[in-house]
Formats: sequence, C-alpha cells, structure tokens
Amino acid sequence: MTQKQRENCLKVKSALIDIFDNGRLTKYLPTSYLAFELARIYNHIIKNEPVETINKELKDFYEKNGFTIKNKGIGWTISL
Repeated sequence: MTQKQRENCLKVKSALIDIFDNGRLTKYLPTSYLAFELARIYNHIIKNEPVETINKELKDFYEKNGFTIKNKGIGWTISL
C-alpha cells in the first residue's frame, strides 16, 4: 500500500468514525443503508479485495476520496 493509498483509506476511516460514532450520517450519505454499504466496501478494500457496487452515491464517495473506479457492467468496481 502506497502512502497516497494509505491517506485515502484514512480519509474514509475518518468518515466512518464520524458517521457511526458521532452520528453525522447526513453529512456524507442520505441513508443508514448506504452507511453500512460504505463500511462493507471499506472492509473489502482494506483486505485488498476489489468490490462491485451499482450505487452511484457510493461510487462518487470513493471516487472523491481518490480510489480507483472502473466500469463493470451496469455498475463499478472500487479498489485501491
């Protein structure tokens, strides 16, 4: 994992802490379901496993935080 990838992961981890510990869900995502999906994707990425999603809001969130996004079928693959 490069320094830039580590920084990107720390940004997402910080957002997850803000959502789940501080209750600031609407600052990042509109629903609690998306927050749990955000955490699920993060856990897979930390294990260096690419994750597929069809949710544009999650794709945009990870794209904004510097993760690699690739088109796959009707959705996207998110990875470091």
